[in-house]
Amino acid sequence: MKFASLVMASIIPTLLKGCRVEDGDQLYGFPMRKVDSDIDGVDNLISDSLLPEKWYRTVHMGKQFLLLDINGAENWNLTYGMCGTYYPIYLKDPHPDTATLTNEPVQVTACTLNLNMACLTAYTIYIRKCGKEVQYLLTSSIPYGGYCFDEGQTLYDPINWPAPGIDDVGLGQISITTRVVHTTRPAGPFGLQYSPTTHFVCQFNMKPTYFYTVNWYIDGNYLTTTGPSTDSMELSLTETTIMNAVRPGFTMGKKKISQCTGDVQSTADCSNVLTSLTADGTFEPAEIRFPIVTVDIDYNDKSVFDIDLRFGSHTSPLWHNYVLPSVRVQQKTKPCNNARAMCACGVAVRAGKDVFMINRCGSIHYIDFVHCGEGGILDVLEINSEKYRVLTPIGTRIEIRLYGGSYEGTMNIDIYMAPKDFNSIEGLCGTFDNDVNNDFWGSNGQQLPNEKDFAESWRMDSDTQNTVLKEKNLFINPDRSLQSWKERNHLYCFCQSGAASCSSTQYYMCSFPNNITPLKCHVSKGNRKKRGTDSHMKELRRLFDLMNSVDPPMHYLYKRQAGALDITAEDAYKACTALINGSLAVQSYSDLSALENPHEVINNCAYDVEVGGTLVWANAHVESYNDLVKNMIDLQPEYAANNTERIDVFLANTCPSNCTGNGNCTLANNGGEGVCVCDTFYHGADCSIDERDPLIIDDIETGGKCDTAERSDDCQCFAIRSGAILRSIRCNVKTFKISIHGKEELVSEYRSNGSYEDIFTGVCCSNHNKYDVDAFAVKYEVSASNGGSNFGNIKSVFVFDSTCQKVAHDETGRDGTVVLNTTSGCFIENRCYSDGEVSPFNTCLRCNSAVSATGWSEAPCTTTTVSTKTATIRIITEEPTTAEPTTTTVEPTTTTAEPTTTTAEPSSTTTEDSLIHGLRYLLQLLRQRLIVQ
Repeated sequence: MKFASLVMASIIPTLLKGCRVEDGDQLYGFPMRKVDSDIDGVDNLISDSLLPEKWYRTVHMGKQFLLLDINGAENWNLTYGMCGTYYPIYLKDPHPDTATLTNEPVQVTACTLNLNMACLTAYTIYIRKCGKEVQYLLTSSIPYGGYCFDEGQTLYDPINWPAPGIDDVGLGQISITTRVVHTTRPAGPFGLQYSPTTHFVCQFNMKPTYFYTVNWYIDGNYLTTTGPSTDSMELSLTETTIMNAVRPGFTMGKKKISQCTGDVQSTADCSNVLTSLTADGTFEPAEIRFPIVTVDIDYNDKSVFDIDLRFGSHTSPLWHNYVLPSVRVQQKTKPCNNARAMCACGVAVRAGKDVFMINRCGSIHYIDFVHCGEGGILDVLEINSEKYRVLTPIGTRIEIRLYGGSYEGTMNIDIYMAPKDFNSIEGLCGTFDNDVNNDFWGSNGQQLPNEKDFAESWRMDSDTQNTVLKEKNLFINPDRSLQSWKERNHLYCFCQSGAASCSSTQYYMCSFPNNITPLKCHVSKGNRKKRGTDSHMKELRRLFDLMNSVDPPMHYLYKRQAGALDITAEDAYKACTALINGSLAVQSYSDLSALENPHEVINNCAYDVEVGGTLVWANAHVESYNDLVKNMIDLQPEYAANNTERIDVFLANTCPSNCTGNGNCTLANNGGEGVCVCDTFYHGADCSIDERDPLIIDDIETGGKCDTAERSDDCQCFAIRSGAILRSIRCNVKTFKISIHGKEELVSEYRSNGSYEDIFTGVCCSNHNKYDVDAFAVKYEVSASNGGSNFGNIKSVFVFDSTCQKVAHDETGRDGTVVLNTTSGCFIENRCYSDGEVSPFNTCLRCNSAVSATGWSEAPCTTTTVSTKTATIRIITEEPTTAEPTTTTVEPTTTTAEPTTTTAEPSSTTTEDSLIHGLRYLLQLLRQRLIVQ
């Protein structure tokens, strides 16, 4: 049989009263919609969430495809991921007999696959028959849901039907258009990766029941043939086909030259030569113009079209290859569940020189930036006191859920990839390239056989043999040099009023009301004045030691710990089955659970409950399942907006830990999250914090040793750390002055509102500082309360000057005081001087702690040059007198002091002279009111 290059074979459309074949639009997605198409093997994931409601043809390559019915679903053992989609949609009942169908629509019910509950999400659709074809009136589905079809009988066979007559072809005007088509593939647990591809589409009059082929030519040279097909997109020419066929120097223009330089444009002097791309090469945005020739050999019809083809980041990833961005997410684990499992207790997120950390692994709990070299390009959002969201500059999203109660100190970490992460990551999340076969790619660059070896290869702690990974561990060393973001990544630029504003983050134009980055990414915090860099790093090193300690936080010791129960494997499985399957997420919202398998969740839950001897671990699995659905909703704002009632029902009934039984769950006023309305005395996102419980301080800033020699502030305010701090925090601070002999005297007891920084951190201040008290040293005793009545343990803070003082403890290491350090300096006239320091009032005296640590020692006098400026010194006394103030004019002099030995002789001055000299000296020391004119 002879084929035309544009027309292969045809069947004259059959008209039926009431509907025609042409009345239905061709449904996209064949043959991927076939029931045996798995999402791992398709390039374009089916998602009918935006499908317009209309009649659709389901004929592909001459074969009628019928919507899968309940019988077919059972025969194929239908499950998630089949039919080229996450959630297949099938007919609830057997398909109507096609032989009895007419043009009159028949109403049927379609169901979204749900392994736990029959026909959870149902759709009313219609079926009719136009000519030989069965057509369906379909409506939009849930996200990542798709109508599933099975292959039926052949309606149009191009081999056994004669070619159409010439008069019946009616191609009309032939033209070529360019389209950018986005194919979709799974990305992450329930995300999609959109891959744009440029298509050249040959436009002409097409009849829905005809098959066509198109021969493509470039510059008169045959390139390829597309078809046969009834779909114009299947007949198109793609950029991939061109790139595979075109070699360096191949001319796609009308005139060939040896080389093109600069931007490729449409000019008479320079034809457009495509050069090959290297593996890591880039093709900068350019506009290419070249002719494409279509030829119909039978009818001798040649048409030449000039095509404008624009390449760039907005068209196809073929031209831009992204390197691995400077983003790292590390997690730390610790033994849990009776030391039979490892639970996440810490997470560190890095972007360039910014590092944000939440750490609950050691003897303190910590939420803060440990590095802010970029100034805050990580956006950290506090959803509530137990849930945080970190947004990286390229859009990667890290969800962190902190657990309390019996599993306090643990957390759940979910990472949602950004498009730029695709094929650019390494570590425990696999390679993120849509190939499940290489997910166990180890740090040694080899595919590993099992998950245990894979996980071990990415260990970064002291037990690893990989020194490169160990050096990158963000949890063990705060002193590190980090590469800046701009060294490896481009800036994001926005046009504003004719000028470009550039930033390291794509969230430059975004404002988040709950963004804590501006508050956290600074050394200066709250009432505490800015520290010097050295003192800040010293404190950070101390905090890192505490975070890496194996000792539990002090507030753990004050909690009543329930003993483990003897729970059998059978009882654990029954309990978990009831809780998981009975949860709202599984019963009514499994279509939004991102393919989470409830049976696997139940098995994991049962293991935790059995070995842990407590049912609280079952609640953790329910919480995790709920969070999965919530994140799915959050990632689908369009679906949420169109299904507000359904979403609101879920959110209003899935508050954290079900409010721990101390409150009621309701929907927030602004929507988007279920919130707990706590009973009296209870607080926190899950109502688990009882304000009547004494607030136990795990740690106080500087470890209770505030050295004024190292800090620029007055050591009056201190950060305290605990397990659960409320915004209503109250502080009680006792101030003591310490004499040089170690005697303590209470100066004041001050109760005030504290400052809230985060759920683990507050700030308490005294109403006195060291200089107000006028003492050898100062001690503060700090305690705190969430409700203002029941104060917890006391933490002491000693304010001292290490120039001549030190903190000493007794043999128990508990009780301490400030003592004179006779080996480092002197305490004279109520201040510290370092060894060898000269007296500010007599150059012949200096500190020599070996001779005297409490007074000046004689020393060789130094040469003093007085300024040439005449100074008038007025000494103002407090005694009432009618005499004029004494004015002394000091003339410019130069005095050379010879070494002398001074022997004190009995004074011959009068009592009045001694009084005047004493007053002058005392006023100089205490008032220092020197007026220089």
